[in-house]
Amino acid sequence: MGSNRTFVITDANDNDNILAIPDSDGPFDLNGAGDGVCDIWYLAYEDIEGLATGNSLSDLTGNFALSNPVTVVRQSPDGGTVTTLGGSSDTTVTAGNALVTVAHTTTADRLSFWYIITDDQDNILGFANAANTNTLDLSAAPPGVCRIWGWSYRGEGDPVVGDPITSLTDGDCETISTGFVTVNREAEGGSDENVRINEVTAGGVIELFNGTGATVDVSSYWLCDFPSYQRVGTLALECGEDYVLEPGEFISVAFGGFDANDGEMGLFLNRSFSSASSLISYLEWGSSGHGRSNVAVAAGLWSVGAVVPVPPAGQSLLRVPGQTGSASFVTGASNLCQANAGSTSTRNIDFSSAVNLYPNPVGGNQVRVMLDEALTQEATIEILDLTGRQRLRRTVSAGTRMIQLSTDQMAAGSYLLRVVSGRRIATKRLLRQ
Repeated sequence: MGSNRTFVITDANDNDNILAIPDSDGPFDLNGAGDGVCDIWYLAYEDIEGLATGNSLSDLTGNFALSNPVTVVRQSPDGGTVTTLGGSSDTTVTAGNALVTVAHTTTADRLSFWYIITDDQDNILGFANAANTNTLDLSAAPPGVCRIWGWSYRGEGDPVVGDPITSLTDGDCETISTGFVTVNREAEGGSDENVRINEVTAGGVIELFNGTGATVDVSSYWLCDFPSYQRVGTLALECGEDYVLEPGEFISVAFGGFDANDGEMGLFLNRSFSSASSLISYLEWGSSGHGRSNVAVAAGLWSVGAVVPVPPAGQSLLRVPGQTGSASFVTGASNLCQANAGSTSTRNIDFSSAVNLYPNPVGGNQVRVMLDEALTQEATIEILDLTGRQRLRRTVSAGTRMIQLSTDQMAAGSYLLRVVSGRRIATKRLLRQ
């Protein structure tokens, strides 16, 4: 109807007030219009009156016809708030069995909203689209602390694992939540307040275990078998990479010079060996009443007259979680830098550094899992998405050094690859392009 044609932009209220009459067929620049809703109409006319900004469509007279409108919702990104389902900004879960359900609020309900998982230094570990799930599986992570943020955006690229959370505020149409949920992943049986003596071998090797939720440098700590005192940082490592223990990590050091049939072992924060507040872990075996047992009693770590049986040759004294005093240690096979039976650790030996992926990111349909050394036991290979859903599972035999996996059924995104072989576990981030 009519030889003249144009687009008309109106507000979306009942009056349909004319906001603009574009002089082209688009695209239409709505920048600066602010949040709100507008309609875009197509108008054909031969002669018309009242076609001017500020007028209403109801003011139009003459020979014309209007199309149905296209409604445009204009929203600014709003990261809003993220909480647990119960409304808290802090939660505690058990490492190795960590499912966290969260909720969010945002004024930008038409924009995409994702949950972003970071470490306690705000580096991105993973992410999940809130449209797909609000239950996040953190079971692959050892004891420690992480954070769950919200990310509101439109038209931006995916988050990048390892980048800081601030990288998600660089674009014009993206922002993060005003706060985050702190997730404390405790070792099974609860989190220790301090590093503990976890094993003492008959040969004089002492294993330390970090069951806390924080990284601890034990190089300045002291081990004591009265009257012998040795600083941990001066002792040779039997296993473990260094004296800085991540949550859930072990090291073993060679102490030597004590009597395997009758002795004590205390772990001190500093050289205040007579201070109960300095002593954080203790045991004595063979007989009671050694040089620092009275300090251990004052610290609440030991009972008067308590004693642990002497370990047979080739065995160790092993810590048992949830017990106190002499009941907290039993004799058993040496188990250095591995979880004791019933240990507070849910983290087995981490051999992630011995596992490599190629290519990563994966651009084709295959990824190779390569091991620095052949598996000594059968292993299970899993690929999980960031909601914890298993996307692939394979079992491989001992002696394997390379596994080739198909990724052709996996959408682009971030995944977790996990290798479990006996007490050894490796986790790697896998990116599918």
